[in-house]
Amino acid sequence: MAFPKLQPFYYRDHFLEMLAFLEMHCSPLMEEEHRAFIREFRSMEGRTQAVLVRMVNRKGEFFRIRSLNYEEIGDPSEALRDLMERGWARPVFKRDLPELLHRLTKEELVGMMDSVGLPLRGRRSKAKAQLVDICLNEGEVESLYSACAPEEWVALVRPECTGFLLFLYFGFQAEDLTVFTMRDLGILKKSTGALRIEPAFPDLESARNGYFYARLRDRMKQGQRSVWLQMVSEVSHWPRRESGEDELLFDRAVTRLGRSLESVGEVDAALVVYGRTDSYPAIERLCRLQYSAGETETVRMRLERVIADPPCDEAQIFAEDFYARKFGCRRVGALTSLLREAPVIEIDESFRGQVESGVAEYFTSRDMPAYWTENGFWRGLFGVVFREELFGPEGAGVPNEFVRVPICLRDGSFYPRFEEAIERKLATLEAGQFSMGPGSEEREDSLGSETSFKGWGGHEKVREFLRKAPGEAVAAILRRMARDFQAHSSGFPDLLVFESDGVKAVEVKAEGDSIRRNQLAQFRRLQEVGFPVEVVRVRWCVDPDQVYTVVDVETTGGSPGRHRLTEVAAVKVRRGQVVDRFQTLLNPERSIPRYISELTGITDEMVRDAPTFTESVEDLAAFLGEGVFVAHNAKFDYGFLRAEFARCGREFKRPVLCTVVESRRVFPGLPSYGLKNLSRHFSIPLEQHHRALADAEAAAAILIKIQEKRREAARKKDEGS
Repeated sequence: MAFPKLQPFYYRDHFLEMLAFLEMHCSPLMEEEHRAFIREFRSMEGRTQAVLVRMVNRKGEFFRIRSLNYEEIGDPSEALRDLMERGWARPVFKRDLPELLHRLTKEELVGMMDSVGLPLRGRRSKAKAQLVDICLNEGEVESLYSACAPEEWVALVRPECTGFLLFLYFGFQAEDLTVFTMRDLGILKKSTGALRIEPAFPDLESARNGYFYARLRDRMKQGQRSVWLQMVSEVSHWPRRESGEDELLFDRAVTRLGRSLESVGEVDAALVVYGRTDSYPAIERLCRLQYSAGETETVRMRLERVIADPPCDEAQIFAEDFYARKFGCRRVGALTSLLREAPVIEIDESFRGQVESGVAEYFTSRDMPAYWTENGFWRGLFGVVFREELFGPEGAGVPNEFVRVPICLRDGSFYPRFEEAIERKLATLEAGQFSMGPGSEEREDSLGSETSFKGWGGHEKVREFLRKAPGEAVAAILRRMARDFQAHSSGFPDLLVFESDGVKAVEVKAEGDSIRRNQLAQFRRLQEVGFPVEVVRVRWCVDPDQVYTVVDVETTGGSPGRHRLTEVAAVKVRRGQVVDRFQTLLNPERSIPRYISELTGITDEMVRDAPTFTESVEDLAAFLGEGVFVAHNAKFDYGFLRAEFARCGREFKRPVLCTVVESRRVFPGLPSYGLKNLSRHFSIPLEQHHRALADAEAAAAILIKIQEKRREAARKKDEGS
């Protein structure tokens, strides 16, 4: 794929585009220093602008001058002098030594320590942060500062001003201008509809607080024990207005700091931090740590308060479960108990890594069509039902073209703002009268290009769901999502299973899997409103009735993005026997290179009147079905078919088994695992190597050998147990 050519100063143009956007849409959220910066930036010479944007768009405040010597800029010295005169850059000073040391690579640090006479014995193996601490604690400031070559460095001044402008545009989604570049290259799709733009924050204080927590998050990421301990005394001064967004940011920061402190063994400090909030999961960590410290009565009273007035469903589940196990008579937690009591179904081992697909096929083969949906279906349904409220002319807004979720779903204002319209639609769902209406396919296709609420699985399946699902339950689920989208739009079970008289949600757990607390909370919410939910456990087996489709393709070259198919063949295997075959030449709509024709024997003349892939896709898709996709070096064949299906506007997704990988696992120690050599080893006929049907037949025979070995191993295991 050829990307568009970017202009030399594309990043400066992107920064100017962002500033113009902020002036138009976010002026009330900017203070005079931000407006003054924008005016001054526009007055700068082009290369000065470019150097400043290069600095702003990179991590940190300190830069080697030579690292700013970009081809389109040339020598940055003159631009840096201009920035220093304007007060946006400065030389580095001795007080900057800690930051300079952190900017050096580990190799540079070791070399510098050697040059200033700091002993290196046993220190080369230490982490970079430890070496910095040694320098600061044992080194002489003047020597270290000189060794850093301060004349080769420059510092950005007032990074919080430019950082705030970036935050005002991107929020917590991004930290630099990369998304603009990805947009111009065609890698990142922007919103194409007439979406309303509105500021990401309701007022200046909310924007300031958001920026505070964004910087705090970065400080925690880059910090070590000393920084985290210093933060403990700062927590009481963190901004914390009693609004949904500010409170949420505070709670998340408290939990993040507490976990950081725990990770370095500072449990007492973590207890102090967790005690600053009643939110989940901080309250769980507080109770567990206090219980381990023997403060059982304190924990008992805290749990009783949470049970009486839970801050959220997850906190209630934890409190009830922990209380019952520690102060009641139950010995097993609710999550473990739910998993132990779940029914067990046997799924063929070929679905390892794609267990949800295996369980979906299990139900589908028993006349209960099942689809792997997770959160995507419910979010898609939410977007379809409330499309006008979310994206209509008078609907919710997004902060910029790159954000897919409206602001009001983040800050909790969606339901109060559109309550009347929401309840009107929910009433039609409760009565079983909701209609997606004519043209809904086109409307949702548009929705998908604009937002993250693209629907799922085709409109007929959605309509079938609405026909079979309990309307009151669906309405209750969507109402909860409308009231608090962030809390109620995740944790949904893996599958939707369509039965003759209804639909149920099924969570799939394989060996070693566990149920997360947010999943259990969502399961309970679904059950409370009357939506059937169950959990199934998977036991791996060798299923003789599993259908495998062994595929081989021939192509015009090795890249799925640039080359095309010339032949495809598929062989179905069930119970160790080949039960069906499919083969067709394909017109690649381009000439076949000579060396490819010499390898495969397929010429331009042979494919001239053959169907194109688009003309064959329906027959091929019907033959492949939903079973296990098998190929020898499956990544190649699967990648080409996915690319060809994508060119037809269709998704191709199957569980994949590679006979190369499985042969290495089941028959270790062979000299070669190529198709020709394996066929020779197992005396499998291969008369037309590099023709699709012959290669597919040989790969199918190898698969049968693998299955026989697996069944033998399973039989011995059963006999041993």
